[in-house]
Amino acid sequence: MKIKICGLSTKAAVDTACQAGATHLGFILSKSRRQISPEKIAEITCDVPQNIQKVGVFVNEPLVFVKNAVKLGKLDIVQLHGSEDMTYISALDLPVIKAISSLQQSKKYEGVTLLFDSPKGGSGETFDWKTDLSAVETPYFIAGGLTPENVATALHHYPNAYGVDVSSGVETKGVKDLSKIEAFIKNANFVASQS
Repeated sequence: MKIKICGLSTKAAVDTACQAGATHLGFILSKSRRQISPEKIAEITCDVPQNIQKVGVFVNEPLVFVKNAVKLGKLDIVQLHGSEDMTYISALDLPVIKAISSLQQSKKYEGVTLLFDSPKGGSGETFDWKTDLSAVETPYFIAGGLTPENVATALHHYPNAYGVDVSSGVETKGVKDLSKIEAFIKNANFVASQS
């Protein structure tokens, strides 16, 4: 089970996520209240173990901006939340996670790791758990309104999910809450250990 904590911006939150067992750390590089610079990412992740993937999140940014941010931030994966197509993804020549909000969109991104999210990622809006994802053949994360309290339910809906992704669900008043990060990871890992 892959667990991604997204919207990180402090060393304390990064360290907590790593120690609690996160496999992926997400950093927002496009305009957002959680936006962080590539230089700051490199600074707060300087001692992150190599087995933990650093993910840069972008929305319709120019390729040169993304490639430069990946280099400066020492990122491992690019997560795309805009209207980027397969031509754009191929030009990146990097591992990609593509955020989408419907099963129909998944057909456009064959061979790409997907992230099923509500239409407004990072908003706390819940992804429609009635969506049947059993036909999805590529690895996929589930996101959209996940919290420490509902991650187990989400994983029961989607037992084939490659991973889970959370941002606002581990915040209190818009700030990453270290105890919520720990609880989310613990609860997700517990479900994974039961299957």
